[in-house]
Amino acid sequence: MDQKLLKTCIECDEVIRGRTDKRFCSDSCRSAFHNRDKFQLPATYRLIDHRLKRNRKILEKCYRLLESTKNNSSVLERMDMHLNKMNVKTLGFAFDYYTHKDWVDAKEYTFCYEYGYRFTENNAIVLIRRMPFDGDSVYFV
Repeated sequence: MDQKLLKTCIECDEVIRGRTDKRFCSDSCRSAFHNRDKFQLPATYRLIDHRLKRNRKILEKCYRLLESTKNNSSVLERMDMHLNKMNVKTLGFAFDYYTHKDWVDAKEYTFCYEYGYRFTENNAIVLIRRMPFDGDSVYFV
């Protein structure tokens, strides 16, 4: 076979067999390549990304828990989604890490991806979820 037609793995330079569009000779080479690429980010970026993902997961869990306690409310109906700030903090939520802030019904919410929260006067937390809808956002409180 002509040497020019042989493709080599971008990770280990072994000859690739099989499909013509393959870039790696094996799953282990593919994983090693992508893992190394992922860990070239500075540690600060990885820490922030980890905290944001954990915050989102906690907000999602709390939102689903409160949503499940509601008795068959309509999706468009406003829900009373209040939590105690200390309970959320106990779950490992870091209030210093968030993706953005947005105004909903003249109130400022702090978001971690699609889940947001705001504090009430008595330091309770009101949750909200933003769902994209044809370029606009629909909010469920």
